[in-house]
Amino acid sequence: MNLDDVVNLGTWRLALRRWYLLVLALAVSFLLAMATCALVPKEYHVTATVIGTRYQSDITPSNQSPSFSASALLGGSANDLPVITDFRLYAQLLTSPELGTRIIDDPVVHRIFPKWWNKDHWAAPETFLQHTKNVVFPLLGLRPWSAPDGFTVARYLEKHVTVVTAKDAKMLSLSTWNTDPEVGKELLELVSLRADSMVKQMAQKRFQAKVAFLQSAMSAANVEETRAALGRALAKAETDEIYSFSTLPFAAEFVARPDSPKEPQFPDPAYVTGGFMGFGGFMFVIYIAWLKNRQIAVAKSTPGGSHIEARTGERRSSGS
Repeated sequence: MNLDDVVNLGTWRLALRRWYLLVLALAVSFLLAMATCALVPKEYHVTATVIGTRYQSDITPSNQSPSFSASALLGGSANDLPVITDFRLYAQLLTSPELGTRIIDDPVVHRIFPKWWNKDHWAAPETFLQHTKNVVFPLLGLRPWSAPDGFTVARYLEKHVTVVTAKDAKMLSLSTWNTDPEVGKELLELVSLRADSMVKQMAQKRFQAKVAFLQSAMSAANVEETRAALGRALAKAETDEIYSFSTLPFAAEFVARPDSPKEPQFPDPAYVTGGFMGFGGFMFVIYIAWLKNRQIAVAKSTPGGSHIEARTGERRSSGS
């Protein structure tokens, strides 16, 4: 095994002779990277952190006292039902169609779907593609366009809003990418506040029904111990009801409100430039390998070429 077999000196010599092609490839790659950074829309990464409030209502019997709960009255145990806290329900509602229906008329949503919002109402976009759909879709029995609804907003939220739960399930990280950082901030604020409001409204209905039931049960109870137990439960239910009508956050509150860096995070000029220039260098290597193999093939096809080293073929090719 000689040195050529180890480091392939002939290929290195060929690459050095074509150095100008490498410079050209890197220059073109750099220009393409700059054009990409200039043409691709700049996006900002908006993030927020929320934590569950210290207060938690009794959504499931597992949060109630063992002596007075629906599962106990039915002869079961609190462990028969899954644990559902207000904070967990809040997290489930963040990207739900129910939330989408609640926020679809908010100005932030109108700014998210600018092509479909026409001043004060939803309307089909005036584009060539939409006009084509208006002609073709009715022939197929399909609707050419429909106004956004809660499911449309929910699909957008599932795709563009990332919800990451901490290991202890007591904290959530919310994030979104948007070309306008203010829209991203307003969107995270909106979904968080509306999800918290939905949990609060469900709790209010539950508390009101619970208070009414306990008041009725106390008036019908004759045993003193029963009346005492119902009285304690009624006091707790009335306290919960009063808290639910306050203006305080009910299920979750911001630890860090939505915010973003001043400079866009996408596209990253360093990564884009490195990627393009790496690709340009790779294509140069591919070209040199192809050129080397071609010279070897030409040398072997020449009479007596099978006894001529590839290095000699390279010199003949360069000399011609």
